[in-house]
Amino acid sequence: MVNGSTKPALEALMVTAGGEALDEGGIRRVAQLIDGMGGFISDPSLTELGGQASTAYGAELSWSLPVTPFGLTAEPGHIAVAINGGLIGGLDKESDRLYRFSSDAHPEYNQMNTAIDMNSNNINNAEQVNANE
Repeated sequence: MVNGSTKPALEALMVTAGGEALDEGGIRRVAQLIDGMGGFISDPSLTELGGQASTAYGAELSWSLPVTPFGLTAEPGHIAVAINGGLIGGLDKESDRLYRFSSDAHPEYNQMNTAIDMNSNNINNAEQVNANE
């Protein structure tokens, strides 16, 4: 499946089905423990997620995907895992994404390797900003 891209790319979504649904806290904790792009199906009535029914959300709300284009149904309390072509064969390796949380074992996960264009947006609430000339 190609999701909003002009270039063909493999994209898959796996969602658990049947069994007993986990509570909101449980599915979020499990999603955080999944290597790669772990996620969950949330209760659509939760306003922090915007009430999006039939949507899978990544751990820490790092991504979201509608499940219906994949031919799936979204039952709250179930685990979801997104897989894209860039991850296949590389789930045990670091990705090119910048992590929002520190990793003591891999400080390079929080390092930029290129200039950032903020597109006329601000950086707010920074406690300390360091720079080199």
